[in-house]
Amino acid sequence: MNEKNRILTGMIGIAFFMLVFSFVVGLIMFITGEKTNDIILAFGVIGILGLATLFFTGIILNNVKPSGHDDNHEYYVSLVDLADSDPNKFNKKFNWLVSAGTRYVILLFTLIFISMVGVLAIGLNTGRSVGGFGVFIAGLFVVLYIVIKSLFIKSESLSGFEIFERDYPKLFELIDFARNKFNAPKLDKVLMYPGENCAVCKNPIGFGFRNENAMTIGIYLLELLDEDELKSIFVHEFAHIYNKDTDHSNKINKRIIKWSKILEATEKKGIIAKSLLTDFSENYIIKMQMYASAISKSKEIIADLEAVKFTSTKIYYIASLKLELIQYFFNKPLEENQIDLRTYENPPKDFFNFFIEEFLRNFTVNEKTWTNQIQKRMSTKYDTHPSFNERMDKIGINDIDYKIDFSGSYEIKQEVCKIISQFNAEWYENAKENWSEYTEEYKKANELVENFKMSENNDENMEYGLALENISRLDEALNLYSKLIEINIDNAPAIFRKGIILLNSNEESGIEFIRKSMELNNEFIDSGLQVIAEFLLSNGLSEKKEELKEWAIEKAEIARKKLDETDSINTYDTFIEAKLSQEQRELLFHKLSEIQSVKTAMIATKELKYSAHDLLVVGITSKQNAENIFVKGMEIQDVDLLVSAIESLEISYFLLDLHKNLIFTKPLKLIKNSELIKR
Repeated sequence: MNEKNRILTGMIGIAFFMLVFSFVVGLIMFITGEKTNDIILAFGVIGILGLATLFFTGIILNNVKPSGHDDNHEYYVSLVDLADSDPNKFNKKFNWLVSAGTRYVILLFTLIFISMVGVLAIGLNTGRSVGGFGVFIAGLFVVLYIVIKSLFIKSESLSGFEIFERDYPKLFELIDFARNKFNAPKLDKVLMYPGENCAVCKNPIGFGFRNENAMTIGIYLLELLDEDELKSIFVHEFAHIYNKDTDHSNKINKRIIKWSKILEATEKKGIIAKSLLTDFSENYIIKMQMYASAISKSKEIIADLEAVKFTSTKIYYIASLKLELIQYFFNKPLEENQIDLRTYENPPKDFFNFFIEEFLRNFTVNEKTWTNQIQKRMSTKYDTHPSFNERMDKIGINDIDYKIDFSGSYEIKQEVCKIISQFNAEWYENAKENWSEYTEEYKKANELVENFKMSENNDENMEYGLALENISRLDEALNLYSKLIEINIDNAPAIFRKGIILLNSNEESGIEFIRKSMELNNEFIDSGLQVIAEFLLSNGLSEKKEELKEWAIEKAEIARKKLDETDSINTYDTFIEAKLSQEQRELLFHKLSEIQSVKTAMIATKELKYSAHDLLVVGITSKQNAENIFVKGMEIQDVDLLVSAIESLEISYFLLDLHKNLIFTKPLKLIKNSELIKR
């Protein structure tokens, strides 16, 4: 666990100890015959101390920034190892974590109640007014409101086209084949969706207090797999129900949704709610996500073995490979598949049939290339799913070359056609309303390409190159970037785009171009690391991955520092006069003046070390509403209007709330021409 997590866990432990201690002290005082008022006072004061422990810990942790390395890395590795070596112990830890949110809420509610009793007891015992605790009590009621409201969040149900056994008996026969192998309950809902996968899950009903067993099936899967292959995929999915994987997922998802809503609400509800709920919510969500990832890989292998047991190794191998091939094709950008619907004057009425035909045509040409690419891919220890080869190795398949035939499902063909027709009609109705907007960018790119001539302006040349990429003329874009690099060997944008095109073509040489662009310009670090990592995984280049490990860590640290200096303001930062033209300054003044809540506005530029540009800092104070101050404390108002006004400058900026960051008021005042508005 990271340092913030350890501190938080420790403080929760201390708060719980104080809660228990308050009961013990109250009991002892009752036994020894102390006055009731004194018992309640002692009881309440200790409760206040416990709540104060959580409150001030929250304030401190809100200002603690994570260290440069991955703080949760070691903790996650330990979970993965535990899930593999001792599933029973892992499940015990998982069940303990699942209930941790409820325990924290009970602790919080109890401490809040005792604290309120304590405030009243202080008033009664001292004879003094406790009105000064009004803001504190109001803040506690906000915390109670947020948590209680989270219990009644309407869950989002699965989307898709629901089908029924009376209309699609052949398809339901295949589903029942798999269901009966595990004596599983009937599915409450079967949904079709325009995709290429299949899954079972707990579908929430209403506010999520009840769930139904649901299965989602992609139409491409139905069209391109035969009946036996579909049975094997369905068996795999019902194995997840039988092994209670769906119950685990449901528990995790419900809690992640609930605490995500709480986290979102605390951002708008003042310092008391934020300090008591924010850090616990963040840590709890991260932990739940880690547990979900740590066990999911082994769950997939177990479900694979069940599918082999009830069908056959050959059938499941072919079904799995088909699924991988379909996903490989449909997950690629349309331009890479050379299927660009934007060239059509009107949307096709048989959209899904069209894509299935294009898949079959492409597969005939690229079968060997695609299969090799799929078999190259490796997974990391931290992936939620194992790679295709890892899964096949577990079921005893190794280098067996079965013929892949995409003739599809025969007996249910008529039912599948009916489903696809409905999706075609729905897609066409939606597409025709937005077709001109969908094709607008493509038309603009074509127009730019037709009228463009090379210039000395690199930005214009890069815009031309991106337009070529946009209309799938990748060879021409590659030639352009090569010419631009010949003109200027340090042209980072051209080097980066050339590397991207090469990697998308599975050319390993693209890595060096991406690396060079990152060395020349930090702006490319984030996306560069992502595309290199994806390429190495997709091509099974474990040795190359290990070779680049230290370099990648170094670059990731620079990216983190870059993000940190643009996302936060610190007292040790260097501020200078705002780097704005007179026109920009007047525009910002005009826009902010129109926002009536703005009381003062100060501007300065923060010099950045890791970015090519600097950062405009806009410090704001707002006119305050008495009611808002009472409940939330002083804060800037009309944030959306402020953001819109500053973004009209089209430069990087940081909006600074000077109510909550008073320490920056004096440094900003010392900057030349920093005062923009004062009312």
